[in-house]
Amino acid sequence: MSPPEACVLEAWEDADTALVVCGLGMKDVVRLLGIDAAESGFDVNSRSRARDQAVWWQLFMWQVLDCGQAASHFAAAHCPPGSTIQVIGHQRDPYGRRLAYILCEGHNMSALLLSHGHAGRYHFPAPPARPSGCPLPPDPAPLVGEEEEPGQDVDDHQGDEESD
Repeated sequence: MSPPEACVLEAWEDADTALVVCGLGMKDVVRLLGIDAAESGFDVNSRSRARDQAVWWQLFMWQVLDCGQAASHFAAAHCPPGSTIQVIGHQRDPYGRRLAYILCEGHNMSALLLSHGHAGRYHFPAPPARPSGCPLPPDPAPLVGEEEEPGQDVDDHQGDEESD
């Protein structure tokens, strides 16, 4: 592993991708290693990837986007833009992003997001795990006449009321 490089966090694109400025003003995009956070829908590519995540994680797309926005807010709250950070890693992915860990105020952001349920483990090329804090889809609406508790027959309530 390469030594940490001092940088400044410019912005969070989403919870697992940061825009940073390192060295003599060199801007870079850092993709956090070991995790995948839900997409926040900030651009067309993010919305397309959110559709993939919805399929992998068996969620509705709106749930993925809600989880992604919550994760992005969490990342920004724990490592706000303007923070001095340490970036560890220099490899690049096919999109030109730097694959690295970010340390902010002594916290590994990958580990922090994972431990608070805002990211799932991601060991490429396997599909990413669903973040534990990202909700499952709601139960389907009951059909007409099926509003009762499972195992309870609608006819069980007849005669519950006293007659005059």
